[in-house]
Amino acid sequence: EVEIPAGVDTGNRIRYAGEGDAGEPGAPRGDLEFVIRVREHKSFQRDGHNLVCQWPVSFSQAALGGPIEITTLTGQKVVHELPRGTQTHEAFRVFGHGMPNPRGGRKGDLLVQVVVETPTNLTAEQEDLLRKLAETQKTAVAGPRKGFFGKLKDLLGGEGHPTDESK
Repeated sequence: EVEIPAGVDTGNRIRYAGEGDAGEPGAPRGDLEFVIRVREHKSFQRDGHNLVCQWPVSFSQAALGGPIEITTLTGQKVVHELPRGTQTHEAFRVFGHGMPNPRGGRKGDLLVQVVVETPTNLTAEQEDLLRKLAETQKTAVAGPRKGFFGKLKDLLGGEGHPTDESK
């Protein structure tokens, strides 16, 4: 049985003196050495004793700020106050929620990189509110999304199609 200390990383070695193969007659046994290979995690990457993850937030959370709940590697929930105007790829540190140091000492930190998610399925009201926001910012945006019948009307010569007079 082998005891693997918490916090070891790929490439670390554990040696058990005298637990290897038998030596020449009368010589002591050799040492048994293990080289650690740690499996990758789907959400967390290591940076020494720190852990790094990306955390999705909504556009409104990023713009207005407020509390977000982060889940750590151990499953613990930690609340962080997101500041107003947070941008994609900005990072913040959650102290003491990284990997333990196998030689003792303080645990690493959790470094959280914010990823602002752009909504894809807006309701009519949400789209209208975003258009109003774009107007106040004097930002050009695409026209309203057309449904099936609006696209069919355009295809059959409705508005937006060149006519013989405009050629």
